[in-house]
Amino acid sequence: MEYLLIIFFIYSCIGWAAEVAEEAVNTNSFVNRGFLNGPICPIYGVGIVLMTVCLEAFDDQLLILFLGCGAIGTALEYITSILLEKITHIRWWDYSNQPLQFQGRICLPFSAFWAFAGMLCLKINQFFAIRIGRIQKQYDFWSHIQTGILILCGIVLILDILGTIVTVLSLQNKFKRLGVIEERIRSFSHGIGNWIYENVYIRKMRAKLKQESEEVRRRYKKEREQKLLKVLEKRMILAAPDMAPDQETLERIEREQKKKKRRLFTRIMLSRVLWTGICILAEIVWIAVLLTKFAKASATISICLTLLSACISLYIVSKNENSAYKIGWIMIIMSLPVFGGLLYIFMGNKNPSRAMRLQIKKVHQEIKEYLVQNSDVESELQKKEERMAGSSRYLYSNTDYPVWEHTKTKYFPVGEFMFADMLEELKKAEHFIFLEYFIVEDGIFWGSILEILKEKVKAGVDVRVIYDDVGCLMLLPKHYKIELEEAGIQCIAFNPFNPVFSMVMNNRDHRKIMVIDGHTAYTGGINLADEYINVIDRYGHWKDTGMKFYGEAAANFTLMFLEMWNAFRKTDDDYSQYLPHVWHPEPFEGEGFVQPFSDTPLDDEPTAENIYIDILNQASRYVYIFTPYLIISDTMRHALCMAAGRGVDVKIITPGVPDKKVIYRLTRSNYKELLKAGVEIYEYTPGFLHAKSYVSDDRIAVIGSINMDYRSLYLHFECGAYLYQTDSIMEMKDDVEITLKQSRKVELIHLKQGILERIFDAVLSIISPLV
Repeated sequence: MEYLLIIFFIYSCIGWAAEVAEEAVNTNSFVNRGFLNGPICPIYGVGIVLMTVCLEAFDDQLLILFLGCGAIGTALEYITSILLEKITHIRWWDYSNQPLQFQGRICLPFSAFWAFAGMLCLKINQFFAIRIGRIQKQYDFWSHIQTGILILCGIVLILDILGTIVTVLSLQNKFKRLGVIEERIRSFSHGIGNWIYENVYIRKMRAKLKQESEEVRRRYKKEREQKLLKVLEKRMILAAPDMAPDQETLERIEREQKKKKRRLFTRIMLSRVLWTGICILAEIVWIAVLLTKFAKASATISICLTLLSACISLYIVSKNENSAYKIGWIMIIMSLPVFGGLLYIFMGNKNPSRAMRLQIKKVHQEIKEYLVQNSDVESELQKKEERMAGSSRYLYSNTDYPVWEHTKTKYFPVGEFMFADMLEELKKAEHFIFLEYFIVEDGIFWGSILEILKEKVKAGVDVRVIYDDVGCLMLLPKHYKIELEEAGIQCIAFNPFNPVFSMVMNNRDHRKIMVIDGHTAYTGGINLADEYINVIDRYGHWKDTGMKFYGEAAANFTLMFLEMWNAFRKTDDDYSQYLPHVWHPEPFEGEGFVQPFSDTPLDDEPTAENIYIDILNQASRYVYIFTPYLIISDTMRHALCMAAGRGVDVKIITPGVPDKKVIYRLTRSNYKELLKAGVEIYEYTPGFLHAKSYVSDDRIAVIGSINMDYRSLYLHFECGAYLYQTDSIMEMKDDVEITLKQSRKVELIHLKQGILERIFDAVLSIISPLV
């Protein structure tokens, strides 16, 4: 009897596990089906017990065992089905869709299962019974193991059946309170099961995503190597059709590209970055040693420094700044109460230097007379939509850049298309060419443009270039601007990098502007380097976007450039000679309204962030976003969540292959709350997405150089264009829909993290606004 009881309990638990596993596989999630199918689980145990009692005498007659096991199992299943339906008024299973079924209660495939499984279990029982009998004779402790197994299996089975009873009773109207108990039991079970099952699933998913990313990188690298000569040939022919290179020239260029990596160590050792970094590190060490000696020398000094930290903490709280920036500094001061206040004095100023502020402000006052809002355009926009007119007024009041009509816009979904169009327009230049870029790197892209610029200089065209010194730190020689000046190209290296430890180095010129003859302008995320046109492969396929403006709105970009230029190299007194109609007397054409604008750290207004939030607040159907980084403030996060909560289709597309792993991790740490609110996030699988744009409701869009991170929104000089009812808006929407098909959707299940990972992400979130 004890032997049969053990068999009953063990096979009942095996049946319970089989039911749970089957549901988990079918639904790809853990569902404790045992609490729904409790009466079924004992059938497995009862069936094997009956087979053991009835068929043990026919141990050597396999045919009788096979038929007998099938008959017992089928009869048991049929009787159980009828009894359960009579008692609970619920159909516990239905075989109506199975072949060779009878009344939906039994079917031939499951009868065969009972036959094979029963015969196998009898043989297994016989095998273990002999060996367990020998163990019992030799060891007394085996009886305790048997008792433990019986207790464990009994508890599982009893809980399962009790859960089933509660479930059945909760379905009756008379026992509503039991429904609450049943839900709690099932939720608790699901929580444990999901934790086990999902962790296995997450590990598999992470491994799969990593394998996919590596495969994409290998594939693109191979394709780039195979097509490099053809791409180089096309680009060089495009840049100079009369100078098509021969095979020897192409091979030489290919060899030079390969040598770049080999020369990396030498470049680093000789670069000013290394030695400047060493100087800054020495300054930091000197400051730390000095403060330590002061603190040790006197308890009074230590107390004074602590009080200074407390006062600065109150000062930080009272400042009208981004809350995340304030929290970051307060955390540092709390961690270092003696030195924290002095650290803030040395490093806490995130605003440009006073000299830079005064220089730019002075020139801005000069160009304001050319930035007058056309009242007819404003009235026309107000007739179209009052809400949009209000947003435009906000931009004008904070940046002084007006909204324009009569401007054609052309959207470029990849850098290659924009590169080709730039070359064609540069060749048409007759009067002036202005370029302002964060990154300029020697290669096919910049080399092709530079050749045209040199030719234009010889023809008497005024050519000016601004590049950011930090953006080009590892890409151009220290005195590259002198080389350009010698070629007749006027040049400024913005905010030169120096070995002085200062947060002012944070303020970079991140704009991307090209202006030709005052009536044609380009902007977007595309810098003047080869990865932006996919001539070289850095992080898979480089997805970037840009836009061309032909017409009156180009004036805003021209004056943006001239403001920056004349702040540091006073050249012009009369800005009217650079306006669109001077060299294009015919009227311009174009649909919709265009308002290029500048966002600077000179004011306390996060203009770009406010415009992004405004688009989210007024959206009624959708907002689609391209951004390489997603490191956002609580205000921006709240706006995204609110828009999704209102039923707006908010989709954000970020890179699938990171350029900076820590920044990529920080970007992904912002996903969870957004996904819970209903925001959809996608990662661009083929490579790195560097585009920065918003498009909403088929009528509003923003495109420019502005990332969704603290540096772009608070520290950098940026530019963008606010678009309303232009033809290019639908092109931007179509590009998003195409890109979505090439991207993987991020789900909450992909973001499961351990405790250490969550702590690391929290630390990154705190310090992200400070760097």
